[in-house]
Amino acid sequence: MAKIFKRRWIMHDMARQRVFDKREFLNILELLKRMDYNGIGLYLEGAMEFKTIDGVIREGVITYDDAKWIVEECNKRDLFVFPMTNVVGHMEHFLAQERFRSLKYDDMSQMDFYNPEAEAFAMQIVHEFVDAFGTKMVHIGGDEAKLPPEKMMDYAKFLAKICDNLLAEGIQPAIWDDLIWMDKELCEPFSRDVFLFDWNYYGHRPESITFFREQGFRDLVVGPCDNSWETFITYQRLSGHLLAHTDIPVRPDEIEAFLEDEANTDDPEKLGAIITNWENNSGRNLWCQWSAFARAALYMTGKLEARERNDELIEKTLFGRVTPYTSIVYMLHDVILKHNLDHNWSPRLKNCLFTVPSLRAALLEAVEKPSFIEDMDATLKTIHEKLDSWIPADDIENYCLVSMLSLHDMLRAGLELVKAFAKRDELYSKAAELQFKNPELAGQYLCRFISGVRRAIEEVVNARESYAWNLELVNVDKCDIERMDIIIDLLLELADMIEKGFDNFERVPLPILEKTIIGCIDRNPIAAKVFK
Repeated sequence: MAKIFKRRWIMHDMARQRVFDKREFLNILELLKRMDYNGIGLYLEGAMEFKTIDGVIREGVITYDDAKWIVEECNKRDLFVFPMTNVVGHMEHFLAQERFRSLKYDDMSQMDFYNPEAEAFAMQIVHEFVDAFGTKMVHIGGDEAKLPPEKMMDYAKFLAKICDNLLAEGIQPAIWDDLIWMDKELCEPFSRDVFLFDWNYYGHRPESITFFREQGFRDLVVGPCDNSWETFITYQRLSGHLLAHTDIPVRPDEIEAFLEDEANTDDPEKLGAIITNWENNSGRNLWCQWSAFARAALYMTGKLEARERNDELIEKTLFGRVTPYTSIVYMLHDVILKHNLDHNWSPRLKNCLFTVPSLRAALLEAVEKPSFIEDMDATLKTIHEKLDSWIPADDIENYCLVSMLSLHDMLRAGLELVKAFAKRDELYSKAAELQFKNPELAGQYLCRFISGVRRAIEEVVNARESYAWNLELVNVDKCDIERMDIIIDLLLELADMIEKGFDNFERVPLPILEKTIIGCIDRNPIAAKVFK
């Protein structure tokens, strides 16, 4: 008999570059209603215009008026809405500011909870969210503390004190649970009235659910994730992170793995989950992830079995008809799974378009599985054909289509870069080998290599334009475009540097290509030019 989850929530990350837009948010709410979610947590961190803190971290953050409007729109749809922030770790938005330097611990992501002003500052932030949303529940974070063991209990006591303050005011505090799951002695300071968000993004783990119930915690939701920060699309992988099971297979699309543990372990009257989506930046896009959220919702409402493949059901849940959307997601899953790319080329195709270190790695590291390039080429060709045939019927389909087009173009750009530099042995090294034996043939090899690099750069420029168009619709801060511009400038410099190999080609040997890449990307043009 199917088990129905009482709490079917989703977390929407507004903190990392996303700009609030009412039209887009209404479409998000419409999708949640279609899928039968009944709650939404807004992860805001410092992405709000506070009344007691001057200034904003960027234009487009949520205001008090926006918060009031959000609550009204959620109430119309019977969606419980609550704010989420952090009061110790993940406080980059506050601690990167010079005026809050004195509160910083070690780096810009953690507050020094030993500071005499720390408790008052934490409560100030939380009260702002409570006031803005008129809520009786607020999530105060508490995850991924980077502290030495001897300070962990002090941290737990500080977090528990903030929770106690809120409980005394009639406000329900919620926290992530990794602190007290990975070091169970740290449970001791916490009231059992604290709401636990038991997050696990890597497969199965029924033990934590049982443990926290046995400890007497009354409110708990399990939290799987789309894991889209690892690549461009949702992708589950097996991992022992946070003591997840590593002996139970997990498919790339199986967001319901931890939900299944909750259904099999917990009291049917207490079943609850929050599906998390993080980091709408560096090409990652909420609008490419809805198949996973539909899978989770269908499982939580008893309409889909764990690991069941039912594209039509997912599509009709999302759009009321069948589109190419879910089939494209599965195509990408299939090619990733085939080559076991959970920590390899799939993230690299994304990251090399946005960060200089990832670009450096993508151009320097060999392609361990050359067939990946061929399979990805064929997959992208089919995806392009499917997207060309998709005529969106409404706003929601248009958001998804535009985002998928951008996804395709970025994957194509990353792949073309990898392909071009994977031919260094076939073309560049061959040119160097023949340079003084057969200069004419060597020149042809070098020309072919440079042409491939230039074509790849054209694809990156195209992806940049496609992404810029995408961001006009989905409302993410434009600093991603600035990152891509830096990458394009570096690639153009690199292409020019390689092409200079034709200067005095009859006398000066071609330098090691890796040296040219490193010298150019590290902004050391002399090192890139000089052969040693």
